[in-house]
Amino acid sequence: MSFDLLRYTGHVFVDAGIAVVETQIGKPCTEIDSGSLRLLEEWLLEQYANPPMRAYLSIHFPNSPWCNFNPKIPAERRRANQLTLLRAYEAPLLEPAAACPFCGRTAQFLADKQHIPLLSSAACLVTAPYGRVGTPVCGYCLLAIQFYPLGTIKATGKPLIWWTPNQKLLQRLTSIHFKKLQRIIALRGEKVQSLDWPRSRLLESAKLVVDTIDDKREFCDCIGYHFTNYGSGPDFKQYFLPHQLLDFWWDVKMSSATVREVHAGIEREAWATPKQKKRPLEEDELESMSLRNRYYEFLSEAFMSPDWERRAKLVVRKFFLQTKNISRNSFDLAELFLRRVSGMEKYRLEVIRKAADSIADLVLDHGEKRWLTNLYMKELRSRELMNYLLRCQRRLCDAKRPLEWENVLQLLDVSSADENPLGDWWLVRDLLLMRILERVGQTNAPLVRELEVMEKEEVE
Repeated sequence: MSFDLLRYTGHVFVDAGIAVVETQIGKPCTEIDSGSLRLLEEWLLEQYANPPMRAYLSIHFPNSPWCNFNPKIPAERRRANQLTLLRAYEAPLLEPAAACPFCGRTAQFLADKQHIPLLSSAACLVTAPYGRVGTPVCGYCLLAIQFYPLGTIKATGKPLIWWTPNQKLLQRLTSIHFKKLQRIIALRGEKVQSLDWPRSRLLESAKLVVDTIDDKREFCDCIGYHFTNYGSGPDFKQYFLPHQLLDFWWDVKMSSATVREVHAGIEREAWATPKQKKRPLEEDELESMSLRNRYYEFLSEAFMSPDWERRAKLVVRKFFLQTKNISRNSFDLAELFLRRVSGMEKYRLEVIRKAADSIADLVLDHGEKRWLTNLYMKELRSRELMNYLLRCQRRLCDAKRPLEWENVLQLLDVSSADENPLGDWWLVRDLLLMRILERVGQTNAPLVRELEVMEKEEVE
């Protein structure tokens, strides 16, 4: 039997609250009847009676019945105020009638910022029909919103929460924060610990979901909301996470062991190193929850840009091109990323791979190390890269293995010899170098060590 009490609406606070409910009760919201609502309300009252949660709720619902513990207010009255909030769906409809802005049902309650985040206070007159103070809302949406804090974590003093239009994906993401919040309370006890680096926290949880999910059809764009209206005014940020990144992580999970190991190494080395101190184990665990991941931070910052597909290409240079550990280069990993996240054409990447393999053959089969060292020791400018490719082409012609002219144009992303190369020539250089280093690292260990010595001498 299907019920229409709690429903997803497309609004972050309602949807996140329902995702918490589904996590707790273990079934879809469409199967929640009035009896289940009563059990959920009692469970929520127990959760919010916990002292750490009472303090945490003040940045979600300032001055609400959840965190207003004036000793002059009797406990019975406080609980009655909380139940009034939870059971507003039993209240009469507002007169004159108004539609709930979340679900469209007839409203039963006038809410302000103590009931729903980022609204104005009860003392502020909202410009609305009939000059009513507050936002009309139905009791079921109001109830769902009261659950959402349990699907957040506290990051730099403010709640951090997920939203995505796919309900299954939202429930998975919210459950990660739900479990982490419970763990933080168990470790800290007296308060909800504030974590650092909200972008790292978001991508960390998204990666965990991808690693444990069985159906990539759930993937879609996601948004992380970081906000509070505690204090003099609202404080709001949002972090965009495109579905293309989730697709890329899925492809890595389904790839060869080599690709998986290289990517895992990149993620592992991007984590900040915890401070070495003698302290309780719970303190170490809390610190590990709050560490920065440079890879995640860079990705999230790139996605803040309107042209994030172009900016994301820089990930190849900053993280995928391994000049310190040459044997860890993986052109397959870079190709997956550029195709999935940056929208680079598969054919162009294949052309770059073939060109790099032709140059690698000169290095490995003919002992002509200069074709590698010229790329490895210096970041070439666009004209220098063109001259390098021309010299390689002459040598490949001598070896009767020239690059096809159409492939050269495709490599440079130009349509004719009269057109200037586009702005990603630096990416071409990095990909050529990555593939050549990968080939050399697989078959010529002495040359790898020689390059590392040359680089060290150059730095000194």
